Amino acid sequence: LFTKGELLKALLPILDNFERASAAPAGEEYKAGMEMIVRQFEKALGDMGLSEIEAENAPFDPELHNAVMREDAEDVETETVTQVFQKGYRLGDRVLRPAMVKIAN
Repeated sequence: LFTKGELLKALLPILDNFERASAAPAGEEYKAGMEMIVRQFEKALGDMGLSEIEAENAPFDPELHNAVMREDAEDVETETVTQVFQKGYRLGDRVLRPAMVKIAN
């Protein structure tokens, strides 16, 4: 229960900013506000130990990547990630979600 409470406490300022952003008119200020919220959320998750799995242009690794498509790509090594459809994340050494990717034939 304590761990959940600490997690929720860390996420509440982000919820506050989402509420402020949803009340703002659309436009450049809204977009800038949403980008700030994304950075704030990424920082909060990073502070809890979450890290993004590097995928773009990386060698395919079935432990870290879920290849859902292949493509013939010139000037790219075989089995190299050419596109990321969904980012992957890990907590310490544990993969929480592999990156969903396209790889070169």
